[in-house]
Amino acid sequence: MKLRTKLIGLGLLVGMAVAGDLMLWSWLKEPGRFPILSVRVAGHYDDIGAPLIQQTLIPYMDNGLFGMDKSKAREALMQIPAVQSASIIRILPYTVQVTIQQRKAIVRWNDGSLMTSNCVFFAPNVAGSGSSLPLFVGQQQNAKVMLDQYRQFQKQLNKAGLNITTLWYTDTGAWRIQVDQGFWIYLGSAKMHDLLDNFLSAYPVMLANATPGADLVYVDLRYHNGFAAKWTNPPKVSKSAPQATSSS
Repeated sequence: MKLRTKLIGLGLLVGMAVAGDLMLWSWLKEPGRFPILSVRVAGHYDDIGAPLIQQTLIPYMDNGLFGMDKSKAREALMQIPAVQSASIIRILPYTVQVTIQQRKAIVRWNDGSLMTSNCVFFAPNVAGSGSSLPLFVGQQQNAKVMLDQYRQFQKQLNKAGLNITTLWYTDTGAWRIQVDQGFWIYLGSAKMHDLLDNFLSAYPVMLANATPGADLVYVDLRYHNGFAAKWTNPPKVSKSAPQATSSS
């Protein structure tokens, strides 16, 4: 009997504690008790923008700091295409802190979307996002093929200090590359890497023998023996200036 009495007493104490906790939680969740007065945004969100994050949270803020449904608020944030992960914490007495990690884009596409290294596409929410990234022109269904070729082409171009600014995979299966020096490289659809290596071997000689002031417009590597190149017309030399001759 004594043991039973003790167990009943312990059960009553636990019940009272639980009831007390529920009453305390209900008291805390009253909307006017701890109104949300500020939202802090942390993490990396340049392609998303703090205004969109705050706007997404507005429907969940009227219930106050403890009445806010953090789970649903986080789900809403995760619906933003550029968001990789999101977390929300309460900071007494009137603040919510949101930590955002955005998807990391490595290239942009001609339709304005950005792409991660895992070929995940998403739309940025801030104008100009990804403007410094290489541009891919092609069909998104070829994303993995284009990314693989981009990495291999860039590895070759590194030898000449050139970087890809645009990679174009045409509907006919041909490859075109624009580099940061402004000129295009037409590669065709066969033996692209061998052709590119041949050009890169000749590239320093071409520059050394170019007409002063002329810029390379494109090189066409789609030939069995050698390649073609187009240069801009060099600026005209004043008649009073000494004339220089060069061949390219």
